[in-house]
Amino acid sequence: MKKPIDLGHGVSLIDVYDLGVAQRTGTYVLHEEELTIIETSASPSIPYLLKGLEALGLEAKNIKNIIVTHIHLVLWELSIIYKKDNITNKPYRRGNVCF
Repeated sequence: MKKPIDLGHGVSLIDVYDLGVAQRTGTYVLHEEELTIIETSASPSIPYLLKGLEALGLEAKNIKNIIVTHIHLVLWELSIIYKKDNITNKPYRRGNVCF
């Protein structure tokens, strides 16, 4: 597995190997006061996501916001795995950009 990429401005990119293919999909990590990730891919990508977070020195249990651009059940799965009732799915604003 590749190391996460530092994109600058407090954003990292984790390759989550959708369908086992490198550079097919990625999860963005926003290193904010409330740890936020954008996109989670599908269930088989969870191990890559968790390893990527670990490589960044982060723990999935500390994720506060998960932003999905289209439906993925991983949001539900992560909330079950980490017993996180407080994971939210809401618009996220960073400066003038709303995801």
